[in-house]
Amino acid sequence: MLKVIASTICGLLLCTLNACGGESPKPKPLGATSSPSSPSAQPTITDAVKQKNKAGVKAAVEAFVAAWNHAAATGETEPLEAISTKDCVKCVAAAKVARETYARGGRYVGTDWSINRYQFKGFENEIGYVELYVSVSPNTYVASSGASPQHKTGGKNLIHFLQLAWSENAGWRVIALDPEIQP
Repeated sequence: MLKVIASTICGLLLCTLNACGGESPKPKPLGATSSPSSPSAQPTITDAVKQKNKAGVKAAVEAFVAAWNHAAATGETEPLEAISTKDCVKCVAAAKVARETYARGGRYVGTDWSINRYQFKGFENEIGYVELYVSVSPNTYVASSGASPQHKTGGKNLIHFLQLAWSENAGWRVIALDPEIQP
């Protein structure tokens, strides 16, 4: 039963990462669209994520999107792992899929999340809640060296629900990323 659940989660995450990860963007204000940049620049998590307020949550979401895109563009998952926790099952699985894809000689092409809208929903017990609307251009996934490319249509205004937890040492980090919904 656990193998079936794990397989289902990995399949869902692979589909999500195929549609949503990609080359890392340069930092940009939320609400602006991103433009892909060189995947060689590893995103950094700024000290702004340590502000225990709405601005800190917003900075953490920006860092998360940059890290998500960087993981898909390069297979380097350290920034994604730093801005999320092991409790974020979807984050952990996405990092694993990105690492394994690149280890097999595969890649993601043109799969950046572009933020359309960021909506802070509030705090409850040191958890911040965010609704994030992103778009993804048509893109390509290659599972391994020599594999046939899989072309994806992308999507506009995919909704992700993020939960971020506060930690004195790390600031805000993503603890849950709920599945995307297309309105």
